[in-house]
Amino acid sequence: MIQWHTLDYGISTMKILLVSPEYYPFGIGGGSEVYKQLVHYYKKKKHSVTVVYGYYPTRSWNENLKKFKQNGVQFYQVPLIPTPNKVPLLKTRLPCNFQAYSRLSQIITDEKPDVAHLHGTGFPFIDSMAHKLRQQNIPYIITNHGNPGKIFRSNVVIQTAWKLYTALMLEPTLRGAKKITFVSNYTKNDSINKHRDKSITIYNGIDSSWHRVNKKTINIRKKHKISRNEKIILTVGRISEMKGLREMISVLPTLLRKGMKVRYLIMGHLGDMGYKKNLDLLISKLHLQNNVIFLGFLPEEEKKQYYKQADIIAIPSLWEGFGLVVLEAMSFNKVILSANKGSLPEVHNQYKKIVYLNDKSIVRSILEKMKLRSSFSFSKFDWDKISNEYLALLTAASRSVK
Repeated sequence: MIQWHTLDYGISTMKILLVSPEYYPFGIGGGSEVYKQLVHYYKKKKHSVTVVYGYYPTRSWNENLKKFKQNGVQFYQVPLIPTPNKVPLLKTRLPCNFQAYSRLSQIITDEKPDVAHLHGTGFPFIDSMAHKLRQQNIPYIITNHGNPGKIFRSNVVIQTAWKLYTALMLEPTLRGAKKITFVSNYTKNDSINKHRDKSITIYNGIDSSWHRVNKKTINIRKKHKISRNEKIILTVGRISEMKGLREMISVLPTLLRKGMKVRYLIMGHLGDMGYKKNLDLLISKLHLQNNVIFLGFLPEEEKKQYYKQADIIAIPSLWEGFGLVVLEAMSFNKVILSANKGSLPEVHNQYKKIVYLNDKSIVRSILEKMKLRSSFSFSKFDWDKISNEYLALLTAASRSVK
């Protein structure tokens, strides 16, 4: 059970500008939930919050910036340049359109924030906002949710473009930040981090009631014609190389050969069409067409139904900055079939129902772990505690320019 904490960090009331590359309900990853929770807790603690976020679903090159208020929070929806259909991996990664860019300074002037909390590295929109904040002498901290250079490594042209972007946009953003926070020690200690002197780890969190499902609104087995003697393995995450789906699919023949009947369900946005085609070819080659189902993206409540009814949650990621799905799986007390890479071991450390993909006795290990009722302390993933840690940094940053 999640334990709640009230910590005293000497925090004063501030006007906070939160800037993110996306925002609920227009989110493609776990970051959207993080931004939403921080806005909730900043506001709960009597701070004034304005959110400026990138809007990637637009199909127009000249869509207007949208301003609206919701639940006491001022929002600015900033349209990004439309994502090419053939490169969905670039969703949220493109800069805002010229018309929107021309209004960024005015947003800061109108809102007059004491401090800003920027989210994400590798997003030109975030760098544009950082530049505008520096021009108006508004201090900011930035949170690194994962080192994006690992994504853009597929060929020499992309690598060259990434290096150019880093030198011209990303590094000035990082140099100008009062603090750089990382969502895991794994990302903070990465060799590409050149700012160790002002780096700090603050984990992502999970709400204490997240795993609560009111009733069984969907019968997963009935919907997908899965028999009772089949184990349901679920992966939640966009379809891209970094999520390790190829590695997980390659393990399925071993499970089947050792007598475990399985159905593998993959839930998430299409991030890379080329990678999806390669997965389809692999599935066909291994004769797994009847064992693998792509669900696409599903809304939150439906996603929880799959978590609750799955037997195993597979997280085969080649690397993760944090891996919010780990907390979600643990909150449902599920067996986690995990890659032993990136931040994953750091996040699920001390959780007893972990089986690694390279386990030579993988079927026996899974069956043994399924019998356990594992307890786990979520105290370091408590949003109240996490928000206080961020607010302490924001307060210090705000005072540094006064």
